[in-house]
Amino acid sequence: MSGHGGIDTARIEAAFAELVRTSADPDPYVILARITMAAVDELPSVHHAGVTLLGKHGVIRSLAATNGHPLVLDNIQRHCGDGPSFTADGHVTVIDDLTAETRWPEFTARAVAATPIRSMLELPLTGHGTASATLNLYSNQIGALDDATLAAGLVIAEHASQIFAPRRSRRRRKATTRPVTDKAQAIPLPRHHLDAVAVIESRRSVPRHIRAQHDCA
Repeated sequence: MSGHGGIDTARIEAAFAELVRTSADPDPYVILARITMAAVDELPSVHHAGVTLLGKHGVIRSLAATNGHPLVLDNIQRHCGDGPSFTADGHVTVIDDLTAETRWPEFTARAVAATPIRSMLELPLTGHGTASATLNLYSNQIGALDDATLAAGLVIAEHASQIFAPRRSRRRRKATTRPVTDKAQAIPLPRHHLDAVAVIESRRSVPRHIRAQHDCA
């Protein structure tokens, strides 16, 4: 069954369930990178995607990104000490027009000046303890992220949340898994944010058919 706006939410549900279920890589950050790239592939109005974590001490960390633009927005929030990630608090945040947004004036002014992004959705992820994580979907067009995109994004966020949840199956994997993965009940807070080089390395391991088609030059 297709959802509103021609987006087949049932197919997206099945595709992302399969992506998470069959992922052979024990590194949760690689899986999150694949999820963000597949989100750009599947959602026509989404040009960039990322996963951002706000730690309990108010530290912004980038866990995944399809290209440099989401990383730039996270860095702007980090430097401003303000932005949508600081106020999400487990709720969906919709920004239809960054050029007219007034809730975070310094963040939006810098975001518009530094990136082509003009609208965005922040979708909460669950299962991460005291930290607040979001799946972020971005468009270069004002008002492009409609209800159909939001509905599909929530489906994708549900599957991305599984990466943060306890993964008992990982304990049964061979000792090639990182020690921190063996011991942790949930995804650990990264010691450093995923930078552009790491994103590029992650992209090299992703099949061509799920790579983002709308990356900026």
